[in-house]
Amino acid sequence: MSAAVAIGDKPAPILPLHAMSETAMTFQMTDHAVKRAQQRGISRDTIDLISQLADRRCRVPGGATALSISEKARQRWIGGGLPPAEIERAGDVVVIADLGSRSIITVEHTYGQRRRFRR
Repeated sequence: MSAAVAIGDKPAPILPLHAMSETAMTFQMTDHAVKRAQQRGISRDTIDLISQLADRRCRVPGGATALSISEKARQRWIGGGLPPAEIERAGDVVVIADLGSRSIITVEHTYGQRRRFRR
C-alpha cells in the first residue's frame, strides 16, 4: 500500500504507508479513548489513519485539538492509491487529541454533521 503526498504543485514520490508512519506523529490512546472507540465501533486502524493524514485541525475547549480528514483530502488520498474503503470510513470520524502530550483523548462520529468548536 502506498500514497502520493503532494508538495506544492509538484507531486511527491509514492511513499509506502509504513514510511509515512515513521515520520508522522505517533499518539498514545487514553483508557477513555479506547473505551469510546470500542463503544462507537471505530477501529484503531481508522484512528491511526486520521492521526497521520488529518488536514483539518481545530482547537477545542481545554486545549485539545480535533483532527479530521476533509472530503478534498480524502479524494486526493484515494487518487494517490490508498484503499477507498479505509479512507471513506475515516471521513465521518473526529479524533480529539492533546498534541502536547501526544495522546488521543476521545473519538467520535460526525454522522454527516460538522461539529462547531469554539475558538
